[in-house]
Amino acid sequence: MQDDEKPEEGLEDLVDSFLQSRIAEYELLQSSLSNKDFDTIQSYMHKWKGFCGPYGFGPLAKLSADLEEAAMEQSYDHCEKLLKEIHLYLKKRSQK
Repeated sequence: MQDDEKPEEGLEDLVDSFLQSRIAEYELLQSSLSNKDFDTIQSYMHKWKGFCGPYGFGPLAKLSADLEEAAMEQSYDHCEKLLKEIHLYLKKRSQK
């Protein structure tokens, strides 16, 4: 496991719950993109980029920062690409 995928001390028992919450929110993000609701995407990604790292989801924090920026630019295609990457990451992490 890479250092950016290790939760901070005291958060280890919360990782599964954290992951399930992100998976549930992913559905909302997909819907937001379909509706071109870039403000919602930007808001969620701002939160994700801040709290993903401490739970051991460093790569997701980076993807979240990139998606926040794409949403600020209202770049549908870039948002769609990043959401696909996030989906793959969440799927991979849920199989661990």
